[in-house]
Amino acid sequence: MKAITAVLTAVPLIVGLAGVVGGPALVAGDHGMVNASTDSEFRFLSAAWLSMAPLIWTALPRAHDRPATLRIIGAGIVVGGLARLCSWHRLGRPQAMMVAGAALELVGVPALLVWHTRIVRRLRRDGSLVETKSHTGLHGAS
Repeated sequence: MKAITAVLTAVPLIVGLAGVVGGPALVAGDHGMVNASTDSEFRFLSAAWLSMAPLIWTALPRAHDRPATLRIIGAGIVVGGLARLCSWHRLGRPQAMMVAGAALELVGVPALLVWHTRIVRRLRRDGSLVETKSHTGLHGAS
């Protein structure tokens, strides 16, 4: 699970970096001009995607005994996918790259989170994992 997650995390790293550097012009099929505010927001959100990769990579070594971090990041990604669906409903179907992104966010990420939860539960049940609590009380929460 950790290896697959680490590899898949390259997607937001690459897409985020490309969006920061290239801006909205990178969206396939979108050759129109956007205003400065839209360009600014696109690049900012691309930086958020870019920052997600190191967050996930940092959380992976302790993902089984501190699952809350991955769950919070995953929940944020799922909310992003739901936002894409709202846009799709309001403005129409986006181009294929955005549909693929929504599929990863709404199917792939929840599947990884379910898989991770099953692993954590099995490890706890088998006694291979001792739940740890941080000073914030977030880590190790089920």
